Amino acid sequence: MQLVEDLRKDPILSNFICEECQENGIAIEVGKNVDRKKLIILRVDEYYKSLHLKYTPPSPDCLVVQHCTDNQYVVYVIELKNIGDMQNEKPSEIRKQFETCLLDFMSDRFRSYFYNQEYDFTNSLNLIFISMPRQLKNITKDRTTRIDSLLALAPIPFANRRYLIKHRVPNPVIQPC
Repeated sequence: MQLVEDLRKDPILSNFICEECQENGIAIEVGKNVDRKKLIILRVDEYYKSLHLKYTPPSPDCLVVQHCTDNQYVVYVIELKNIGDMQNEKPSEIRKQFETCLLDFMSDRFRSYFYNQEYDFTNSLNLIFISMPRQLKNITKDRTTRIDSLLALAPIPFANRRYLIKHRVPNPVIQPC
């Protein structure tokens, strides 16, 4: 549980801890059987906004770190979109949000936590895009959707592994490990 505690105590990240990951009625829920003391939710997008950069990079809404056993963790990088239609959403732009989190936030700015050999989560790193696009309701087997295009993008590298973005409809639930 050390990683969760270290993130809570970080003088910068402690400003971006929240109780839930939600935006515009779309959320990821935390199951009732999950020990909230073993879980931390960080608002990655708020962190980047607080930097007041000339160009704020696109970033996902939340980073969730859940302690399982010993030094084993599950990490969720979450982007929430309350959209009825993916027509205006470019898969490459959504991908950039996840890249910012993995390649800048976790690999550079807060590398000491996410590249620490004591914490094992590389087998349990999940990139999740949550939306309920109208397209899902009327999909024909012959037609490619923007969700298909998003899911077909090349995996994003992190710590010598590659991770695919997964799509979920609202409101998936984080379960105990």
